[in-house]
Amino acid sequence: MISYAQNFEDVILNRVFWGKTGGFYVDVGAWDPTVDSVTRHFYDLGWSGINVEPATEPFGALQNQRPRDINLNVALGDCMETRDFFEVHDTGLSTFRTEILDDLPKFGFDHVVRPVEVTTLNEVCQTHVDGPIDFMKIDVEGWEEAVIRGGDWQTFRPAVLVIEAVLPRLDAFSEAASPPSNAANGNAPVRTGFASLLSDEGYELCFFDGLNEFYVAREALHLRERVSVPANVFDQFLLYRMYEAEMELNRVREAQEDLRQQLERCQSELSRREE
Repeated sequence: MISYAQNFEDVILNRVFWGKTGGFYVDVGAWDPTVDSVTRHFYDLGWSGINVEPATEPFGALQNQRPRDINLNVALGDCMETRDFFEVHDTGLSTFRTEILDDLPKFGFDHVVRPVEVTTLNEVCQTHVDGPIDFMKIDVEGWEEAVIRGGDWQTFRPAVLVIEAVLPRLDAFSEAASPPSNAANGNAPVRTGFASLLSDEGYELCFFDGLNEFYVAREALHLRERVSVPANVFDQFLLYRMYEAEMELNRVREAQEDLRQQLERCQSELSRREE
């Protein structure tokens, strides 16, 4: 498979739902239809679902490239309201969290502030879901708890949940950042975590990949072992960026071969004319 996701989330989900066609997903904070997408692989397999994305340009791309999906240009929270949204250009960092605003210029990010419609996960599911949800991904840059609190988890129960569980790190996405940091030098990501909140709704935390928490519904615990192992060589996947690089290399080789053939034809024609 080709992995498009940021942290191999689609590799783990592909293992969980191996061989399944025609599944259904809900992607809250979908951002780009291809880059860092957890659902692109499944869409290519024939799945469909709901993409929730309040940012303007990414939503337009979803509309153009995901005609089989339901694409919603709204934000989710724990109540229905209109709220100022901080849209960070060309990144997946757009958020409601005011804490990041002072740091955006320092890392070279531009943003605009605009009001967006906020609805709830329950309202979206009530309106657009008419069957089982295989998996749901929630990645909304520190706003995940509000999204979770806006769901009806007894009525709409994805078999697997993938929820970003660390606070946003601007330095991880900026060319102005310092060298990569990790737990060894005391600058590890700040983990938020939703285990107690979701445990009350019948979900078990099975895995933390350094970025996301993976939960399985208690009625689907037969999937737990497939979720609880990180992406590895046995999953037989190729990174999208490597795939793109290989495709570009092949295009260069084909162009080189075309030029070689053109040169041979020119040399042959020159020889003929000289004779």
